[in-house]
Amino acid sequence: MKGYPKHLNTIDDVLNSKKIDPQRTKEVLRAVIDGHEGWYVTAPLSVEADGITNDVYRVINQGDEERGEDWYQQHWGPLPGNMLNRIGLSVTEAEKIITEIENV
Repeated sequence: MKGYPKHLNTIDDVLNSKKIDPQRTKEVLRAVIDGHEGWYVTAPLSVEADGITNDVYRVINQGDEERGEDWYQQHWGPLPGNMLNRIGLSVTEAEKIITEIENV
């Protein structure tokens, strides 16, 4: 590989990119960690009352005046298909790489 990779698809890509451009790698990892968790739909609902609402679950209406109500259950947690899980890197491991870059 020559130069900074276009995509970080493996842990090796992350480690190699850290050697090529540590600051850029740190910024990429920080953005990936920041976007690691969020709300995502787990199920459609018939009515709002069918859903669960607490610290990690919520019910949202994605309908409009034309279509009417359109209820969905959402969960807060690691987003499906997020980069860290895809390449097999935990948040702790990514933060450790960032710390290593900062301490160089």
